[in-house]
Order: sequence, then C-alpha cells, then structure tokens
Amino acid sequence: MQNSRSSSEVLKDIALIPLRDVVVFPSTLVPFIIGRGSSIQALETAMEKNKMIFLSAQMDASLDNPGPSHIYSLGVIAKIIRAIKMDDQNVKVIVEGKTRGRIIEYLSTTPYYQVLAKEIKEIEGDSAETKELLKRVLTLFEDYLKLSQNANFESIIPAFRDNSPDRIADIISSHLYLHLEEKQNLLETINSLERIRRLNFILENEILKIHSRLKKDGKRYSRGKIPFADPGQKVFPTGLGYKKEEQPNEIEEL
Repeated sequence: MQNSRSSSEVLKDIALIPLRDVVVFPSTLVPFIIGRGSSIQALETAMEKNKMIFLSAQMDASLDNPGPSHIYSLGVIAKIIRAIKMDDQNVKVIVEGKTRGRIIEYLSTTPYYQVLAKEIKEIEGDSAETKELLKRVLTLFEDYLKLSQNANFESIIPAFRDNSPDRIADIISSHLYLHLEEKQNLLETINSLERIRRLNFILENEILKIHSRLKKDGKRYSRGKIPFADPGQKVFPTGLGYKKEEQPNEIEEL
C-alpha cells in the first residue's frame, strides 16, 4: 500500500511536553518550569537523544494529566538550551523555538507522550504589502511596549534588525499580553502576511484598551504599570548577541 504522506514532508518521532498557559513561538528563547513526572521523563529522553522537544499548549491549564484531545495539535519544535533541577524537584528549562510543527499521530502516551510530528513551513505573503504593513506594526508595537512599561524594551527592539518578516511577527507575538487562545491563534496563522495583519488589528485594540484603562483610572502614563490581566511569559528573542548558556549533556543539579 502506498504511503499517503508526501515525500517532501519532514516527519519527526519526538517527545512532547504539554505546557500550561504558555505558547512558545519560533525565534524566541523561553524559560519555564515543569514538575509533572511524565514531562520530566520526556525532557530526559530528549536530552539523551538530540535535545529536540515538541512543545504544545494544553487547552485547559487546570488538567494535571491532559489527554491528546486536550492538547493543541499545532505547537513548536524546540531545542533544549538548559535544564536545571530545582530544590523542590521541579525542573527549570530554557528552550529555543525552532519551527512550527503539527502532531500527526500519538505514538505512545505512557510513561510520557511520544508523537509523530510534521514541520510546518512558513507561507510568505506579498512582499510589498508585507513590508509596508510591517512598518506600521513595528511603530504600534513600540508604542505598546512604552505604554505597558515593558522592562525588556531596550533589548527587544534591536531583535528586529536584519530579521525576516515572519521572525519579527513571531517575536512580537511572543511579547503580547494576550489570552492563551489568542496567542495560539497567532501561532496557527502560518501565512506571514496574515499574521502581520492580525498583529496590526490586535495592537490597535490593545493600545485602545490601555488608553481606556488609564482614562478610567484617572492616571497619567508616568504613574505605575498598566494593570494587565495576564503578566505574560518572560521571552527573549534569539539573535540578539545573547550568549546562550552552554548546552548540558544531562539535567543539572542546583
């Protein structure tokens, strides 16, 4: 019987870690903590193999043991940069998002998730329209960072130099204070032009919300931080001259 999958598809047999309230994008370094036994086993397997891991958000963060139907099928294939075992037996992990990926099949669910995943290639939009709209999005994003008093402002902006529109869109997406579903929607928008259009719409609305909150609270911009409902995830763009920590061969002890 002939295989129905295209020979051009890049398929990976890879361990999966479901994430609570975190969406990882390509081109970003993201720290997070894992504590579930199954996730730690998946991490250890990846560390012993090639340090590549599949990361996908679970739809309901309250579930301790999410099943395949509770995990988004589209996530990110990432490289483990560092893993440190903490005193409470949790593990702090730093990963670098590499490329979007889609779960094709669950190969096993115990003792951890092992999946067959397909790399998702970026679909580029019209270059002229993309460049023009990207200029506006960058201006809006800079205003957004200033209004939200983002402490990483000085390090985020240089990340856009000499980067492609799709990478810039992913870096911006990772720094927005949005609900999980909205961030997942951005991750699942494969066409870079469509993603930039969506970012333009989101940024315009988020800036309006900030102004509305400031007006309602009767505060000036210089007084305190904007009270966001979601504190967001600490994310660092790659390619900024950050010195990546040396990749360990095993999970380090504190």
